[in-house]
Amino acid sequence: MPTYATPGIAIEESGAGPRPIEGVATSTAAFIGVAARGGARARLVGSLAEFESHYGPVTPLRRAFLGRAVQGFFANGGTRAWIVRVPATRGRFTAAAFIGGGATRARFLRGLAALAEIDEMLLVAVPDLMHPRMAPAERAMLRVALIAQAEAKRDRIVLLDPPAGDRALGRDDPAIAAIDSAFAAVFGPWLAVADAAGGRGLLPPSGHVAGAIARADGEAGVHRSPAGAALLDVLEPEFALGEADQDRLNPVGLNALRVLPGRGLVVWGARLRTGDPEWRYIAVRRLAIHVERSIAKGLGWIVFETNDEPLWAQVRGLVEAFLLGLWRRGALVGRTADAAFFARCDRSTMTQADIDSGRLVCMIGIAPAKPAEFVILRIGAWTRRDP
Repeated sequence: MPTYATPGIAIEESGAGPRPIEGVATSTAAFIGVAARGGARARLVGSLAEFESHYGPVTPLRRAFLGRAVQGFFANGGTRAWIVRVPATRGRFTAAAFIGGGATRARFLRGLAALAEIDEMLLVAVPDLMHPRMAPAERAMLRVALIAQAEAKRDRIVLLDPPAGDRALGRDDPAIAAIDSAFAAVFGPWLAVADAAGGRGLLPPSGHVAGAIARADGEAGVHRSPAGAALLDVLEPEFALGEADQDRLNPVGLNALRVLPGRGLVVWGARLRTGDPEWRYIAVRRLAIHVERSIAKGLGWIVFETNDEPLWAQVRGLVEAFLLGLWRRGALVGRTADAAFFARCDRSTMTQADIDSGRLVCMIGIAPAKPAEFVILRIGAWTRRDP
């Protein structure tokens, strides 16, 4: 407390301390695809009208799927979407054009490389990957690149589309059967929709599914499974899937879109294309991404702090308060908070070498709805290193 030498009013400024950890947005989508006009730079849009103002009207399906997929995203409740445009060509679509990587004269990245610069939790859709103008070998290359980026960034789920007309949703397609990733999901069948050219046409479902997941996030939270979410702006599915189909598809992580009595067309599966049972469910992976991203962002201030016991206690307190809020909202299971989560940040999570080098490690355990077991998250950050 300062000592004041003369009478009067003194004003002191005092910091309020670290701010509580706030949850990051979960329902933002990202699309890569072919559009007639617009820059190659990633742009955030908040409506179909805003998309069309930058990229032109929704194109007929025979030219490209991007515009109609974005329309389906917003029609299903989506509110925010990053768009990365691939220039229209008269010939084939190539994986190289979608993957991008080279900087233009304006010094920004193109294609999938531009998406890597977006530091947000994302639902990624590339409906033009399945356009007839892209050859199977090009599709396989682009799928590998999409999944590799998702696994490296660990903040996004790739929504993949099966081949058109395939009742097995790609189960017997070697390229799709080879996918084993806790950051990729496949939904099908394709959707019959109104075409901009008039009449109807078939569209891969990833844009519509992204919108339905975004809507479910807003209504119930990222921890709730998107299974059961209705699909809007659809005439009908390409073909009907029944219980027997479901029994074959679910065990291999392929998600059916089904017409159910009294409910219409709904998302009736919510699994990732992985053999790892711990990360089988989309909701579990997305909840983990939400927790990791929220805590990492909320603890950004610690890089200027001394790595010692008082700091560790502050970190534990902030993380526990954030996880307690998730538990109270039903995102974590357990009759008590101790059964739903834990947060450790002490000498049991850090070596002396970690401490000396300014590395803070917080070990977090959460019990998501399925499976009802602890999923361990290890979060590290660099703090100030004292001489």
